[in-house]
Parts: sequence; C-alpha cells; structure tokens
Amino acid sequence: MVVDADGHVCEPPDLWERGLPERLRDQGIRLRWNEATGYDECLVEDRVATDRGLVGLGNAGETFDEFGRGRHYEDLNPAGFDAAERVKVLDSEGIDLSVIYPGLGLKLGGIIDPNLAVWSCRVYNDWIAEWTASAPDRLRGVGALPMQDPAAAAVEARRIQDLGLVGGFARPNAYLDRFVTFQHFFVRKVMLVKYSYAFVVLPGGFGTMDELFEAATLIQTHKILSFPVVLMDRAYWQPLTVLLEEMVRAGTIEPEDMKLLLLTDSPDEAMEHIRQYAIEKYHLEKPRPRASAVLGEKG
Repeated sequence: MVVDADGHVCEPPDLWERGLPERLRDQGIRLRWNEATGYDECLVEDRVATDRGLVGLGNAGETFDEFGRGRHYEDLNPAGFDAAERVKVLDSEGIDLSVIYPGLGLKLGGIIDPNLAVWSCRVYNDWIAEWTASAPDRLRGVGALPMQDPAAAAVEARRIQDLGLVGGFARPNAYLDRFVTFQHFFVRKVMLVKYSYAFVVLPGGFGTMDELFEAATLIQTHKILSFPVVLMDRAYWQPLTVLLEEMVRAGTIEPEDMKLLLLTDSPDEAMEHIRQYAIEKYHLEKPRPRASAVLGEKG
C-alpha cells in the first residue's frame, strides 16, 4: 500500500465565518483579497496571519512553477477543495490512501483567544470528518486540537475519535515558550547531547534507535559523561535487551555496557535513577547553559 501521510486540504474560504457562533465570526480565520499586492491575505483575530503565498495550499497535481501572483484562493486546483477530485489525483499518482491535514486550518494554532480556538477547531473537525467520509477508503482526516485550552483539547480529542478521524494535531503556538528548528539534522543531535544530563527513551522507531545508540556510544567511548539512559516500557524494549546480550556473547560490546541502560515501567523509578546518577552525581542546580561560540550562540 502506498500512503500519502501528509496531505493537505483547501477548506472553503468562509468555513469559519459560516460555522462559528455569530459573536466570534469576525475574529475567526478568514480571507481577504489585497488589490495592492495581488495576493489573498489570511486574517486571524485582528491581525494578518499570512500576507501572501496561499496558492501553495492548492498544489495537488501541480508543479511549483504554476504558482504565482494574482491567483485567487478559490481558483486553486480543484483537488484541493473537492474530495472526488482528490481521489482522481491519488489514482493518477498511484497512491492508495491519503492522510489529510488542514490548509487554512494550519492557522488554528496561532489563535490567542482560547474560546475562539476551541470553537474554530470544532468547526474544522466537523467539516473534515464530513469531507473525508465521502471516500473513507481513500481519505482519512486528522483533527485539530485547541491546545490554548488543555482541558478542552482533551475533550476534543475524544470527540475526534467519535467523528472517525485518525488522529489529532497541534501547531506550535503561544503555549510554547521556546520553539527551535534545525536546517541540518546532525545539528539537532549535537544540541540534544549538549543540553542533556539524562536520556529518557520512549517506544519509537528508527529515529529513536538512532538517538539512543548515539547517546550510548558517546557514553561508552567517554566522549560525554556517564549520564543515565532510561528506557520506558519493559515489554517494548525487551527484544532489544536480547540483542544486546547477544552482542556481549559475541564480544562486540562489554558486559559493563549493559549497565548503561535502565529498563522500567515506573516513572518514579526513572526519576529516582536520574536523581541519583545525574542530579546528585553531578550536583545539578539548573544553571543557565553557557553560550557556545562554536554554535554561534551569544551570551
């Protein structure tokens, strides 16, 4: 099966103006054409969220060269708006299933007012559930979570499941006090090690294994201090311990290397391990990290 795991949709431009309670409609996500720039502007609350480039949302079946100034949102590729047209594109590209995320709805995370965010997510989730239901074997929707109100987000997560959506998403917004991205993946790994005194590893895939063994190798070879490495979920990681024991028998790692990892199902045991082997051992007191000139940081 071929799955498009990151498809996007073009919502009706007046979705929130129609769907929100009347008192909120003039603050919801909405589009206005700017004659001076030749682009649609996306407004959220009392500010412009995006001043140009919304044509990128309608690129299903098109190439980047076809995007341009002067093109109205409503004139974008029909496969962005219409589920039947999207299925035709999937057929032409040999894709069996597409997981659908928002287009204009990506601005939901930028809403400041919690009440507006909760209602806006509800409007989107009802709409995307109906949109994907027209081709449930080809299109699966992901719902929006209003993280501006954590309690309401928990309620909406349950409602998302009842609507038949396959998951929920949250965009970075005001509840994050710091958000960092990296252009080069290796830099991300350098920063992971630089600012860590312990590694807590949850069940994951290739990327998780990569970072786990990166940390273990750096500790094993004394490139970094012997910080605790905790693997949460004994059942999940049990096959890995069998492999590590085989490595010991084969002589590719030392028996001492097995002591680098703690397997547990208990958050309390994990925290006690970190307290003993990181906080107390290295006398940690949450100091402000020193800036590194090599990494281009300033004090």
